[in-house]
Amino acid sequence: MNKMFKKIFGWECSSFDIYQQSYYKFGGSVNTHPKILQYLLDKKICEIDFYHYKEKDIIQGCFFEINNKIGINLWRTYPITSDEIILPVNVDKKVFLPGRSNKISSAHSNHFYNTIFTKFRPKKKFICLAKDDFSKKSHKNRRNEFNKFIKEGGVVKNVNELQPEQLANIYALLFKKRFQDNVKCYNKEILIDFFTYFKDMIFGYVLFIDGSLPCAYDFILKAESDKWIYFDVPNGGVDPDYSHLSVGSILMWLNINEADKLCNDKNKKRLFSIGLYDPKWDYKTRWCNKVPVGKTIFM
Repeated sequence: MNKMFKKIFGWECSSFDIYQQSYYKFGGSVNTHPKILQYLLDKKICEIDFYHYKEKDIIQGCFFEINNKIGINLWRTYPITSDEIILPVNVDKKVFLPGRSNKISSAHSNHFYNTIFTKFRPKKKFICLAKDDFSKKSHKNRRNEFNKFIKEGGVVKNVNELQPEQLANIYALLFKKRFQDNVKCYNKEILIDFFTYFKDMIFGYVLFIDGSLPCAYDFILKAESDKWIYFDVPNGGVDPDYSHLSVGSILMWLNINEADKLCNDKNKKRLFSIGLYDPKWDYKTRWCNKVPVGKTIFM
């Protein structure tokens, strides 16, 4: 989409600084967080074009493009998902979004004139967003699983207790145990660099058995703005030898509860993504609601 076309719809070339200010004011997702973009720029991984829309000299929204497409598509090399894109825009305005994407969050369902979310859209995608609450029975079951895990020698540690290299090693170990050779894990050096750079955004717990043996870890990044805190789970791993202790379920329960506590303490909305929905990953529906992502049209 050329710059002249963008200008016709009121969008101007912008800067990282303007984008960053808009993000913290209007909110966004993890994959649109300024620090994620700063990482890509610092490492010279790609070029990023920024745009903003304003009325009466007041910025009302921003977006960015990489290779003429909205969002980041580097998940094969870096643990950055692009399953759902939330852009920093004023929710009280409705504008034309002059860019290409098929992963626009349903949070934008009334913000852009040219996005569709209908069930008639071919190859419709769904994102899994954690439910706002769970039944008393679910909480009771998770508590029972947790107590059994502790009695069997289980230990829970906050990620803040571990160094980036430790977390990277744990992630790689459990990822490979979970997926074997069916899914390629990220390069170890990239993981260590990523965990170091984003230490302040890493969130959640790691489960250990027999004191020091890691058995479950979901890599979670959190992105905070004035509007909400967005939690994103690019992927994780579990040791199948301990599936009888329901370590995956215990970990998810602990992480969602901790996210709720943080958001309640800060009086902010909680958004918690567990990635794309696929029938073969139907276990996600225990924790999540299926929410469609949209596509820009007339591009």
